[in-house]
Amino acid sequence: MPLITVDVGTLVTTSTSATATSAVGHLNDATSITIFTASSAGALTSGHALQISQFDPFDTFPIAGIVQSSNWFDFSLTTTTAGLPLVTASSGVAFTISNVSFRGLRLRILGSANTSGEPIAYVSKQITV
Repeated sequence: MPLITVDVGTLVTTSTSATATSAVGHLNDATSITIFTASSAGALTSGHALQISQFDPFDTFPIAGIVQSSNWFDFSLTTTTAGLPLVTASSGVAFTISNVSFRGLRLRILGSANTSGEPIAYVSKQITV
């Protein structure tokens, strides 16, 4: 079956002291997700960790009759900094996650955010049509 790529959204800082970016959802139809870190993102200087969720941050929560976690969890990666899964400490990097089995995604900022609303990364997903 053919695949297409769809833009999901931009992960931005939510305040000057944010410890995580905004979230993206509607990922349950994705075969893979690619995250492109923004080249101008000052909040990337300390690195960031990828966090995933069982719930969809774009849906009303909780959904009647469905029991699921409302927490964010660090995505397991092989590279760590201070015991935390490190995605990257640099900007202008892209990475892809295949076999998507989660509904929400955000980045946890390991340092402090510089500017509220600062684009940290752009997200796209590959879906089957």
